[in-house]
Amino acid sequence: MALAGTTGGRASPSAVGTWAGTARRSLGAKLSETLSLDDYGAVGDWNGTTGTNDYTAISNAIAAAAAAEVPLVIPGRQFYIGSYSSHGIIYNITGIPEIIAHTGAKIVLNTTASVTPMVFGLDVANGFRLSGDLTFEDAGYNPAIDWKGAYGLVINPTVGDCTNLDITVKGKNVVGALLFRLMTYEIRNARIQVEFDNVYYGFLAQSCGDNVIGQIRGTAAKRSYFVHGVRNHKIQLVHKNPNDAQSDIVIKQYARQLENVEVDAVIHGTETGHSQRLRLEIESDGAATMRNVAVRVEQRDVDIPVGVAFSMYTASTVVDSGGTKKFEDIRITSRDLGWDPIWTVSGVPAQDIIVDTDEPTLQMMIARDSFPANYVTFRSGDTLARQVMGDGTNGLNTKSVKFDLRPLNGRTIFGELTVCAIDGTNRTLVQYHVLTTCTANVAAIVGTPVAFGQVSTGTASTTTLAVTGGYLTVASSYAGVFGRLFCRLRIA
Repeated sequence: MALAGTTGGRASPSAVGTWAGTARRSLGAKLSETLSLDDYGAVGDWNGTTGTNDYTAISNAIAAAAAAEVPLVIPGRQFYIGSYSSHGIIYNITGIPEIIAHTGAKIVLNTTASVTPMVFGLDVANGFRLSGDLTFEDAGYNPAIDWKGAYGLVINPTVGDCTNLDITVKGKNVVGALLFRLMTYEIRNARIQVEFDNVYYGFLAQSCGDNVIGQIRGTAAKRSYFVHGVRNHKIQLVHKNPNDAQSDIVIKQYARQLENVEVDAVIHGTETGHSQRLRLEIESDGAATMRNVAVRVEQRDVDIPVGVAFSMYTASTVVDSGGTKKFEDIRITSRDLGWDPIWTVSGVPAQDIIVDTDEPTLQMMIARDSFPANYVTFRSGDTLARQVMGDGTNGLNTKSVKFDLRPLNGRTIFGELTVCAIDGTNRTLVQYHVLTTCTANVAAIVGTPVAFGQVSTGTASTTTLAVTGGYLTVASSYAGVFGRLFCRLRIA
């Protein structure tokens, strides 16, 4: 017996479906639920050197899909869209609910000037989805020339908010695979999967893009993850063969509060040119606080001379010495990172910064301006270490290092306290050593500071130790221009 809506068991071309709960529609209506680049004559025969320019066919397909508000299919071929010498969005995909890319789908362009054209731009959306296997590639990308190359997909909220996004995208030889662009409205609630190969940015978010979870992975990025002014990110990052740039991972507070960012990164392969693995920055002309950032980095097969940089400066890039900016609740955990944290700012406070590493020792390096990080803790197994830097004027005078000993009740602590004054030849002028015990009620210190290794005389320094309310505080009165107060406590 033939089913309803069929003839002899074969579907009727005039109608589809009379199952319970379904509506009777023509086959044409059913097929119109999606459009394809093929429907508009796109050839997709780019071979890496030559091919048909499919710009117009793709433009017509996008316009039709947006007008009908139906998904657009990109077949698994390589589509060339021409040469570009100016900024701007090439295709506005607003109105398309989903783009479905078949395996091997690629859109190729050629940037011919120091500009950053944007292939796909989305102005407003709720629930937009880019799925499948779409790669954006720029034959004209040149990493040696600033901003010569394209962005693949740009979320560009100029008309309204862009929310509830689900994006899977690849970028090869482009400035950026995915950009969240600061415009009039907001970007929030996004799941991203980004792959990259030879790019400047793996993922870039410009003071927009809250509530983002995702995976970012690829090869040879200058900056694999660069965000500023974002909230609530949870990112897994895998980066192979990092490329030449100042910093690989950059987390920054700029025009907007940054908070609640979590990154779990694995870096491996051949390193080229990074001076820091991770950089945390605050750029503002007024008061600003970056808070609640957690970064875990596992480094394999590569090493760099400097691990982490904290930087604070004004909008005109003047190092801030006003004390109105601060980091709060920052946790950095490393494995095989080869730590040499570098402090590049002066005169600003930092609170509750924890650097936790499995390295057997912790080496500190100072460059340019000093950084009074009064509450920075470095952990290495059963070792806690803290350091505070002179401010370039009063040295270590009024500076202190503070440890929370409350979790260590009843355990013995062996402490090595070093007070250093650095002269023009980097000689250590004054050092002290102290042995201290944390008693059951954390009420007393056992041991007396003992001078050792003094290689030359310097400005007189008094070092005091006190335990109050479960906290060990070490303070110095050294007034030399440059100085370092470094405490290392080993827990028995």
